[in-house]
Amino acid sequence: MAYWRERLAGARGPREAAAELDAFAAALVPGWEPDRAVERAVAALGRARGARLPELAAELGLSERQLRRRVTDAVGYSPKTLHAVLRFQRALTRARGGDGDGGGDRGGAGGGPGLAEVAQWAGYADQAHLTREVRRWAGVPPTVLLGREPRGQDPDASS
Repeated sequence: MAYWRERLAGARGPREAAAELDAFAAALVPGWEPDRAVERAVAALGRARGARLPELAAELGLSERQLRRRVTDAVGYSPKTLHAVLRFQRALTRARGGDGDGGGDRGGAGGGPGLAEVAQWAGYADQAHLTREVRRWAGVPPTVLLGREPRGQDPDASS
């Protein structure tokens, strides 16, 4: 146990700490191997346009039902929900100024790309779709979540 404590204490950031925790958890279950099909499915679902489940299942050599079950067992929710969560995370990263080239419309007091640009880049149909999904996942509009609420406007008044 002291070994893992030292490894975690020596981590040079959150990603390295997460990798150490993953290694620790894997060491607790001898013989455990990650499900490579699920890893590939998560990568495909993480792309802006995602992947259609029938094609993804065929590419992985699985039935749709088996793919759904394996993804749900591994991550805790369905491939469709996983795609929505990953798209939401991608949009937030982009809106906060990460993962981009810095170009485009600047959307509000908080800086960063405009919401229409973020929506298009992250794979939403349009800005309204992004706004609905942000409200669904975060419970507030994107401008509030990103600290871009115009001055003098009560965030609760627009809800």
